[in-house]
This record gives sequence, C-alpha cells and structure tokens, in this order.
Amino acid sequence: MAVTEATPQLPPLIPMTIDLDTGVVVRREGPGCAVMYSDPDDPPSEDESFDPSYLDKLGPRVGNRFSFLETVAIDTRKCWSGLYPETPDHHAIVGPTPRLPGFLLCAGFGGHSVMHSLAAARAIAETIARGSSTTFDIGRLRPSRFAEGDLVVEPAVF
Repeated sequence: MAVTEATPQLPPLIPMTIDLDTGVVVRREGPGCAVMYSDPDDPPSEDESFDPSYLDKLGPRVGNRFSFLETVAIDTRKCWSGLYPETPDHHAIVGPTPRLPGFLLCAGFGGHSVMHSLAAARAIAETIARGSSTTFDIGRLRPSRFAEGDLVVEPAVF
C-alpha cells in the first residue's frame, strides 16, 4: 500500500473507491490517500517487506480513474506491505468441516473480515445453537466446496 502526501483538493471524507478496470483502490488516509493495487502476477509468498518497485507498477494504473493523484507525491515512509489471506475463490470458509464433526470454520475473509464479521458470527452462533444457520444460507461458503470443485465465482472481489 502506498500513502500519498496531503491531498487538500479532496474533501475530508470520501468513500473507499475501487477502479474495477485496473484494480486500484483509493481511500482517505489522514491528510492524504491510501492507494492500493494487488498485482495478480505477484506469486504467493510470506514476504511482508515493502518492495519499492511496487510503486512503478501502481503509478501507471492510478490515472485511469484517479487522475487527481497523478501529481501527488508518495510518502515512502508510510508505504507498507503485508499478508492477505485468500481462499482459491476469494470467499470466506464458513461452516462445519466434513472430516471433523462439531468443528466449524469461519476464516479466509481477506479484506472483508470487518465488513462480514457480524453476519458470519451470527451464522456460526446459529449453527452451534440450532444445527444450521437460519438467518443466512452459508451453504455456498462450506469448506467442502474446494474438493467438490464448486467454487463461488465473483469477478469483483478484491
């Protein structure tokens, strides 16, 4: 993730915005903006170090939807990198495991965990108390879907 220097031309509150054409994500971060892009060619790794060449990949993509950021400097002291847990279909795993009766999984949310945590907790609580989730159908997120080849396909998941 890159963080820009101050961007006074923006209002103090702006929504997180995703450019689906390039994969660039922008949100307000203090006086500047956080600018993110997940390179699909980046191989899986446990390396959490920030690679400065990331900025060379990010730069050409920013102007497609966020031209106001093309001339704003990046504060390299605030750039960072980290692990992003993902499942093969980019969706969470929620529900009972086929091989361990009574063991429930609720994991793999990637960047959506805060947004989905209340619903996921409710689904798991209902499964524990009632034997199944009655408020939400969690069947599509079952752990066995990977072995079954029944992945959840959604092209706009980051």
